[in-house]
Amino acid sequence: MSAQTDYTITKDSVGNDHTLLRLEHQNGRYAEYMLEGNPDDISASFVDYINQDPLFENTTDDQLVATITLPAADLGFTPIEFCNVGDKLYCFGGNAVFQVDPATSNILNVIPLSNAGSFFMQTIIQYIPANRFILGDASQNRLFVADLSNNFYIINTLTNQVVATHTLAAFTEQQSTCIGYNPDDDIVYWMVNSWEDGTVIKSYNALTGVELQSKSFTYQINDIMFTNDYLFICNIESDIFALNPNSLAVELSHYNSIYYRYHGFCFIDNSKIAVKGSFVGKSFFRLFSTTDLQLISTHGSIFPKDFLLDLVYNDVHDAINAVIIYAQDELETISYIETYQQNAQGIYARVNSQPVIGRPIYKVGCVPTSDYVFFSGGNYANKISMVDFSIQQVHGTIEGCTSRHLFVNEMSGTEYVYSANPLEGTYSKHSNTTTALQNIKQTAFKTSSGCYNSQNDKLNFLNNRINYENSGVAIVDASDNSVLNMIQLGAYLTDIVYNENTNSIFVASRSEHKIFVLDGLTNSLISTIDVSDIPSKLFSAGSSVYCGGNQYIHVIDANTLNVTSHLIANDASFIQFEWNEEHGLIYGLFNTPNGFIAEISNSTGVLNRVVALGVAECSDLVYNDIENLIYVGGLLYPNVYVYDAHSLSQVNNISLSNDMSYGIDLEFDIYKNKVYANMKNAQYAGGNITAISCIDNTIVSSKVTHSPEEAISFNTINDQVYYNNMFINSEDRLEQCFSIDDCLDDVTENEVFSGNIFSRNYVLYYDFKDFEDFVDVFIPSTNMLYMPNGAFSNVSVIQCHNDFLEVEAGWNWLSFPRMERYLDGDFDSEAELSYLSIFPERYLKMHYKDQSAATNYKQFDPNGVPQWIGELDNLNSTKGYKLRIGGSDDPMYTHLKGGKLEPETFMDLYASEPENWVGYFVEYPQLPQDCFSPATWDALTSVVTRYWSIYKVEPSGGGTYWL
Repeated sequence: MSAQTDYTITKDSVGNDHTLLRLEHQNGRYAEYMLEGNPDDISASFVDYINQDPLFENTTDDQLVATITLPAADLGFTPIEFCNVGDKLYCFGGNAVFQVDPATSNILNVIPLSNAGSFFMQTIIQYIPANRFILGDASQNRLFVADLSNNFYIINTLTNQVVATHTLAAFTEQQSTCIGYNPDDDIVYWMVNSWEDGTVIKSYNALTGVELQSKSFTYQINDIMFTNDYLFICNIESDIFALNPNSLAVELSHYNSIYYRYHGFCFIDNSKIAVKGSFVGKSFFRLFSTTDLQLISTHGSIFPKDFLLDLVYNDVHDAINAVIIYAQDELETISYIETYQQNAQGIYARVNSQPVIGRPIYKVGCVPTSDYVFFSGGNYANKISMVDFSIQQVHGTIEGCTSRHLFVNEMSGTEYVYSANPLEGTYSKHSNTTTALQNIKQTAFKTSSGCYNSQNDKLNFLNNRINYENSGVAIVDASDNSVLNMIQLGAYLTDIVYNENTNSIFVASRSEHKIFVLDGLTNSLISTIDVSDIPSKLFSAGSSVYCGGNQYIHVIDANTLNVTSHLIANDASFIQFEWNEEHGLIYGLFNTPNGFIAEISNSTGVLNRVVALGVAECSDLVYNDIENLIYVGGLLYPNVYVYDAHSLSQVNNISLSNDMSYGIDLEFDIYKNKVYANMKNAQYAGGNITAISCIDNTIVSSKVTHSPEEAISFNTINDQVYYNNMFINSEDRLEQCFSIDDCLDDVTENEVFSGNIFSRNYVLYYDFKDFEDFVDVFIPSTNMLYMPNGAFSNVSVIQCHNDFLEVEAGWNWLSFPRMERYLDGDFDSEAELSYLSIFPERYLKMHYKDQSAATNYKQFDPNGVPQWIGELDNLNSTKGYKLRIGGSDDPMYTHLKGGKLEPETFMDLYASEPENWVGYFVEYPQLPQDCFSPATWDALTSVVTRYWSIYKVEPSGGGTYWL
């Protein structure tokens, strides 16, 4: 399998708003992406396959109990590519195929496929090689689908049932997939490119799905097309071949002495095909005879450097239309539609080059008998006349969405225009006369953050699509994980928080410079707050909500919604908030790109100070209330920097790696006084998770991770950390999972598999990811963890590990091996006793006899005044207690929360006292003498528990034994 070192990454600027990103394997295979954004904003990350064997195939604890699909339980698929089978319209949605009523845009049927996708949808939408996921044949009522994880399906469109499924036997790192169909012989062709295992083309009987032939190629094939009784293929070696449609043997070939890169085909008619390609930064298309593969003509654009993205042929005007993106200069990118028609000599010549100002064009489409060619791209679907080449309409907006596939076809005598907008998870219908938007529906979220409404037991998950103008919040019932509502708000939503004091939800919109406020009970929008800069992060504390922007920190009174703004710096990048609850301070971390901290008093909202940290590219911060220290992650030279919270001066730094990092997420373990740093490596999808002892700021453990996302979550109930990971599952597929480490020894205790399958061995992402952190939701009362899964459009619900002790009415002898205390310190007895399942209904009395033989107690009487009496205010894990519970013998338990006691913790025993009441916790059976040192064991006279006891016997004849 590939490693990140096998690839070369190049980024070519196409003006100021587009980049051509190229991934090239050392074996010559490559993929290219045309992406919006500057080269510095776009990065690629590869999966690291080192030691990717799961530790646990199945888990009996920390279980996945539900998957919340967003925006609704019956949705969660991403529109990628449309096709029609007669009058039926279908769309490939990644993990499903769905049928759409062409007249109303409503979804009629959903056909589930494998749950394949990506954290980041850009991984799926390639420029080269071509991906063709779906084709159909109305005469045989068949739909053919190739998915993102090496599966091929044949579907009966009369029943919408899968009649055949084929899967490549071994796991391959899929580079692209493509389908071709031979209606003459009812044969369907499935092609899969992989990065290291070559290319395979398989043929199947289109009706039964029976495999007919299989042919392997060492080189990369960029596209396939059937016409004129040949299956045509083009590869990266400047070659075009015509294969026998039955045997797949090569019958015709065309070789080039010049190294052209052929990208894909366009059907003209049975006698000729067009092939688009590039050579030394110039795009072109060439016409070939389908009879003998002789070159007919070559056509290039008038621009010195361009990218030909799509071709379409209009039959009625015998016109070939090409979409060109041209970088006019470093500041401007212009899209053109070029039209070629046959002249008197029978040669296709350019007759028009029409510029389209504004967002780029990606796709063209037409009904062959139409006078118009439709085109779509960034936030529009328009059309151009083939009569006078005028652009008929310019207002066909798609509510901020980017069209990546344009469907134009006639069904039942009506011309329909649909656009698939996968980056925003929507599909749209457009007027065939005006191209105006008629309908738009969202079928997939990009879910990366959420919050919990504790008053109404509801979860709120953000749909943070960047361009979609109607992104919003999904409201989920936490009692049964059902989706209650979807509240549409605006574009580029970056963070969401819940304010308990006012029972309201605050949502930041980065592109609209607004804070939306929702009522927690009714879910309705109650206010919109305009802020003066670009909001990215929110934090709720008491009656205040804090918003970090690129210049200010805004302090919002959650009751009045009045805003106080503190100017911090110009053109800064806000990173994260942190809460020093003990001293009532809010910390805000900025980059300029050097990091600095702003400190605000939570009680007054006053900005106390702004202090430069002397660290470039800060990533996250956490506050340690035990040591009064602040820990800050730095990316440039991956370190965790330590600052005194009083002076904000640096006191230490801990090196994490020699590799550059793209992200560091920090968590503080309040029980073990440790900081966990989950670092994402710059070159591959993964990094290291490192545990740092805050006692001496040294690394106590470090391990490799395999995830493109650096999020980590600390569970205060069971003292475990949860983080994203990836493993090859039992079906040889790359599956997302959550690794779970016990903070006692940092050993991985469990891995919970999500069911989400990664479609590629690499991910693409932008620097604006810093404003789209994956923020989980944890509910302590149920010990449930909700992990958002990005463009998979779902949330994994994990029932986290719980420890319980069974108790019964009457006397119980027990200790508390897990408590909410620092190291082996003590914990409040009233709080610990309140975790009993029968509290506050039963009478309770707890006894402890200390080394002075005095008996302390704590008593709770539900009818008493006061209810609590007694001097036993604190409990300790090293001590043993006797607990009396009043009432009947119903099953009861106490819930243990917090950190486990270190196995090597020492206990003081007093020989002068008749009894030592001690606590001890073992996770598997052991002998009594294993608990003591040899000298202590020899000094003991008895060990007594509730259910058994042993006594030392010393016969008069000498020797000793235990009875």
